[in-house]
Amino acid sequence: MDSWRFESNPSTSVNTAVTSRLVTMKTLLHLLALWIVLNLPGTAAVAADDDAAARKKIVGTWRGFAVEGAGEKPDQGPVKLEVTITETEISAIKDGKEDMGAGAYKLGLAQSPQGLEGTRTRGLGPKGPYLGIFKLEGDTLKWCVANPRYPRPTEFKTVKGQFLLILKRAEQITGKP
Repeated sequence: MDSWRFESNPSTSVNTAVTSRLVTMKTLLHLLALWIVLNLPGTAAVAADDDAAARKKIVGTWRGFAVEGAGEKPDQGPVKLEVTITETEISAIKDGKEDMGAGAYKLGLAQSPQGLEGTRTRGLGPKGPYLGIFKLEGDTLKWCVANPRYPRPTEFKTVKGQFLLILKRAEQITGKP
């Protein structure tokens, strides 16, 4: 009996199947590695472009309220705010006079709903992170944010540990920037 002939030895048919699977796995891994090498730099560049474009859309001064519930009454709430967003920082003033501090932020554009996470860099209170979600609809910014140590909100609603802000772009309110 020839040992090199797969069909003559029953145990070699198992070896052949295993070898065939290993070759297939190696081929798949090589193809995956090739895809990563070819697409990852472009994907990172697109993600950076998307982040920069999203930041430009939310940059500005926003006025509105921390609202109750799901924002059924968006033009009133227990806290009136003016929020200023730059490309790197968010700051807020409560009731036209009380500095609420400022912080850096990150966008999570791949999340659904999209994420907006802040970390306090100035002012009183916990440093964070303040995990949140946001939605920009024209000149209205909805930002639902959790207090530190609470999980990221999953819906736009004020409940224990999280609050919903409904803000209008200041230019829309005043007619000038």
